[in-house]
Amino acid sequence: MIRLLALHGYTQNAHIFSKKLGAIRKACAKDIEFVFVDAPIVLQPADLPGASLAEFDSEASPAQWVDDPKLTARAWWRANDEKTEYFGLEESLRFLRGVLEQGKFNGVLGFSQGACMAAYLCAYLEEPSIEPIFNPSPHPAFDFAILISGFAPTCPPIEHHIRAKSVHVLGKTDTVVSNKRSETLFDICINPRVEYHEGSHYVPSKASWRHFLHQWMRAFEPDSVMKPDDVASPFASSGDDTPSGAQTPVSGTMTPRGVL
Repeated sequence: MIRLLALHGYTQNAHIFSKKLGAIRKACAKDIEFVFVDAPIVLQPADLPGASLAEFDSEASPAQWVDDPKLTARAWWRANDEKTEYFGLEESLRFLRGVLEQGKFNGVLGFSQGACMAAYLCAYLEEPSIEPIFNPSPHPAFDFAILISGFAPTCPPIEHHIRAKSVHVLGKTDTVVSNKRSETLFDICINPRVEYHEGSHYVPSKASWRHFLHQWMRAFEPDSVMKPDDVASPFASSGDDTPSGAQTPVSGTMTPRGVL
């Protein structure tokens, strides 16, 4: 069975992200083990000036954070307005090093800020010497990465091309992480595969996407006769992929400066 480390987005947590991926997990249940972890940084309402949590595809509830850990908004770091400094990144890297020391993962899946963190992990496992926290390496390099609504790290940037096989999933109407910003992540990956869905800032989960992600990951099984690039694109199925209960931001909605 393929083991996958799943990294949630800004304002989400392991419980929320697991729910968001429920349909995908069910489709992959026989072949893929998803491991969800909580980012160590707990956010406060002040960390979201003028933002709606729905924009981040989160179910966190500020009124209930203290009483219900399942509704606590978390992050891998906080950023300044210019995105030139990540506060808390070192804490998150040390935490994830501990996770990686506990067992082997074949790949990593990250959403939004979690996709950016996944890029850090890919880079540092491939080149441990560039990050003291990962030197010596706690884990072999990942075989693959699924990066959804991601963006390239800036503080520090990744200076070498990520060698792990990667697929990048973008929403055509994403206003939280623009497609242009996501392209910065393509640029630091070797031969990235890019797939678009018709929606905004969320993980697409209708049948065509469930099948695509399942088959793409299965291509990394040791005895697989299929290669990842042979898996058919999911875009053949038309129509909006907005999941039940999701709120699509109004066109032009902007992410508050500094949060990602």
